[in-house]
Amino acid sequence: MRRIALREYGEGEHVVAYRDRLYRFTDANDEDDQALAADAAEFLGVDLGDDGDVWGLTNAVREQKQEALVGRVEDGDLLVEADDYRHGRGSRLLRGVLRHLGLSGVRVHYEGDVVEDIPTGKVTGRLPDTLLHGTSSANMGGILRRGLTADETRSNYKHNDVRHSDTVFLTDNPFKAAHHALNARQPMGRGSWTSRSAPPPGVFPVVVEFAIPDKAKLVPDWDIDVWSEKGDAYEGSREMRQRLRGFGHPATQEDPFKLSRKFGVFGYRGRIPPAFIRSIQILTGDEESFSSPESWTEVTREQLERAIDAGEPGAWEWPDTCPECGADEDDCECERCEECGEAGGDCTCGMAQRCPSCGYADDQKPEWCHRCGKPWAQGVVASTFWRARRVVASAAPVSGFDPEYYMSEACAYFAIALHELYGYRLRMLVDEAGFGVGESGMPVVAHVYAVDPEGNAVDARGRRSEAEVRAEFYDLIEPRTYDVTPGELETDWMGDDKPLYGPSPAEVEEARRAILHLESVNP
Repeated sequence: MRRIALREYGEGEHVVAYRDRLYRFTDANDEDDQALAADAAEFLGVDLGDDGDVWGLTNAVREQKQEALVGRVEDGDLLVEADDYRHGRGSRLLRGVLRHLGLSGVRVHYEGDVVEDIPTGKVTGRLPDTLLHGTSSANMGGILRRGLTADETRSNYKHNDVRHSDTVFLTDNPFKAAHHALNARQPMGRGSWTSRSAPPPGVFPVVVEFAIPDKAKLVPDWDIDVWSEKGDAYEGSREMRQRLRGFGHPATQEDPFKLSRKFGVFGYRGRIPPAFIRSIQILTGDEESFSSPESWTEVTREQLERAIDAGEPGAWEWPDTCPECGADEDDCECERCEECGEAGGDCTCGMAQRCPSCGYADDQKPEWCHRCGKPWAQGVVASTFWRARRVVASAAPVSGFDPEYYMSEACAYFAIALHELYGYRLRMLVDEAGFGVGESGMPVVAHVYAVDPEGNAVDARGRRSEAEVRAEFYDLIEPRTYDVTPGELETDWMGDDKPLYGPSPAEVEEARRAILHLESVNP
């Protein structure tokens, strides 16, 4: 990567940098500072207004030239404000300034508090490996199951006709991600930005960190693309740019993708599968302190689901309760299974029948499920997959095997492997009114699984009824199941611009080895 050689002008703790120039000013704001401010304003192409001094320059740069860098040196760090478009880890200009001045890092301030501390070594000037997405707990069920997927019907900005059918948006800026998480839990009204209805009860902000599956699919952020005169990554960005110019919004001639890297805000074309989730944080502090890292708590998927079920972010740390007596696990005195250690209805190894609605296990088949209260349909005989699941999870004998991976983006590979091993039929569960319905006309595929000769569904969770499979995907709007041959699956449903990832013999082979091992655990 080419290193920026900066030319330094002036001296002092206040810094304004753009392209190859680094201007420094003192608190004195004397005649020398003011003369240098005028020179910097001419170079940057900003209007100092009536102030004509250092403060006028820094204000003008923030309002008219956001691609420039404004900060203050203090205690060996560069202090910057937590603007929506503050320079991030991918900014080569920020990297050059830190190294030129020999600074330890960047401290990002918001309302007087430090909200982010970035060491100089983390400012690489390159595309990041992970990015953040701000959302709400109401969306996390779909994200955990299907990954991060574009849904133009639920855009937070659809009141401005800003909708995207194939792009999701991420940032390396925790402040911006937290701000978007707050927006996501407050539905947008029909009017202006301030026209918002109250957030639904029990819904709270969530920030998810994703590894980037394919950096070639990163594109400029929508706002950046509109801001840059060179932006054409989206249909409608040029029209929006012209509309905003009429209201006096500033423009830039810089390349939109370079700007997105500089500010750490991107679009990503396509779906990011749940296997690429690296961390999940929920807002457990006051909303007024959303910008503070101490207000956010990193949780596991299980802890997140507990908080979502309770409608209370603080529930992530509530103790597990026994399904039989309702007591905390530590206080429970119920008899537990010697094989799996679970109490009553959570035992998956010794019970012969399972409720297809909620998965509750029982050695009998009652008329009504003791857990969910729904009528007990035909249960499922415990199979090798059910009995082996805990053993495999604890021993992890197949390197890299993750059942959740084969229940989400790799479910088709697992089903094809079952077909090749045992000749099982293949079936798809689709949502004909859910995510993905667009120009392609193809419904979203929620799951692909196999069906054995007895009519049981078989997937990475084991052998169970098809009713159980459908119950797991309870939030589908118009669920339908279709039989499909392996050839039809690979030709019609897998590949670019199709609901499923493309065919992969290597993935199928890995699934085959996992299945054979699962069967060998309990022959």
